Amino acid sequence: MKKYIFINDTSTQKNWGCHSTSYHFEKFFENAKMKCHDKIYLKDLHDTNLTLSAARNIDLDEVDYLFINGEGSIYDNQSKGINIIKAVKEIKSRKNNIKVLFLNSTFDISEKFPHMKRELESIKRDVCLYGPRENLSYKKLKDLNFANVYLQPDFLYKEATDLSTTHANKNVIVIGGNSNYYRGDRPPYNAAQAYDRLIERISQEFNHEIILYSSDLADYRYLPNVAKKHNIRHLGCLENNWREGLNELSNAKISISGRYHPSIMSLCGHTPCYFISANNCKMEGTHNFFYDDDQNFSSSHRLLEDEGKIIKWIHKVESNYDKEVEIISSGLKSIKDNMKTFSSKVKELLK
Repeated sequence: MKKYIFINDTSTQKNWGCHSTSYHFEKFFENAKMKCHDKIYLKDLHDTNLTLSAARNIDLDEVDYLFINGEGSIYDNQSKGINIIKAVKEIKSRKNNIKVLFLNSTFDISEKFPHMKRELESIKRDVCLYGPRENLSYKKLKDLNFANVYLQPDFLYKEATDLSTTHANKNVIVIGGNSNYYRGDRPPYNAAQAYDRLIERISQEFNHEIILYSSDLADYRYLPNVAKKHNIRHLGCLENNWREGLNELSNAKISISGRYHPSIMSLCGHTPCYFISANNCKMEGTHNFFYDDDQNFSSSHRLLEDEGKIIKWIHKVESNYDKEVEIISSGLKSIKDNMKTFSSKVKELLK
């Protein structure tokens, strides 16, 4: 059985998406008859010394492949993304013929953050295949003349159900947090107030149960308090595992979220989604798999101002729900076709 190194196992994080996508990453290669020989975890990728120490201590004698689970690491000048690249260089310096696949990743690169751009370009010749997980990342790589780029919708779409087996909970709207709030590298924003106002307005206009969820530890800073104020249910990554989250989100009637993987969980159940921008292009790119306009898309820092826009969209969904579900179903069919094509390409490289 062929062996591989897994860079960026995110299962150590308190985050539904990290757990679910790392699970499916390993499952994909298990089904391809590949064995994981060693790992570098996300918790170590925040520190260059820990990253390089881990890369130097891996026994490469029987290893043929290096698989990178990029996820949301390649944007701005994120240390975790830079350190992934440092790990690749270190391992390639020790075993030059090892094949490198950069998979399941957002590539939000621009002239605004030249360090990340330069670092990513520095391993162009070392990577056999790039798998950007949405179209915006795909375009950014192609615009920079990267070769061997193939669209790879996130591994989590493996959880998508057939429409015939979907039983949406007709009385639940799920609302998730955002990776853009209450962090030092983003402008300040009173997200708690925005969510408070939005929930109050939805409660006034619709007779639906509202569930707030904190799919990442950072969302606990404000969402549980908002849920308590409105006496509504709160789900969270500290109390509920990712499969429990998937069950709730995929069976909801409507989703409103700035969280990437939880939005995919809802989409997997053919649930109409309102998208809110996050810390990189992943939410916009996911939105573009399904929609051609921005009726159901808002900037994270305009959530309060776009309250009326969100309410209008919910009314639109309610007025012709079957049509809205069909839009998701059509998008999922295209995604499944892309996944099949990508899987075939990877299997060619693994022969």
